[in-house]
Amino acid sequence: TDWRLPNINELESLVNAREPYIVEWLHSQGFLNVSSGAYKSSTIVASDPGFGRSYSVEMSIGIVNNGGGGEVWPVRAGQIDR
Repeated sequence: TDWRLPNINELESLVNAREPYIVEWLHSQGFLNVSSGAYKSSTIVASDPGFGRSYSVEMSIGIVNNGGGGEVWPVRAGQIDR
C-alpha cells in the first residue's frame, strides 16, 4: 500500500552523467528491464498545474522533460512528494 511514483529529484538521481549509456550502466548496477524511454515522476510542472503534466527523465540521455509521459518506475516508502 506504500507504492508511489518517485519525485523528479529521486528519479533524476538514477542518472550517472559520467556514463554514455545510462540504461546499460543501470543494468550493471542491478536494475532490470530499464527502458531507454521516458519515466514519469510525481512532480507536477508548476507553470502548468491545471493540466497535471509532470516532469519525466529520458533514460537514454539523462535529461529532464517537462510534461513528458512515459513509463512508470514505482518506489516504496521514503519521501513523499507533496
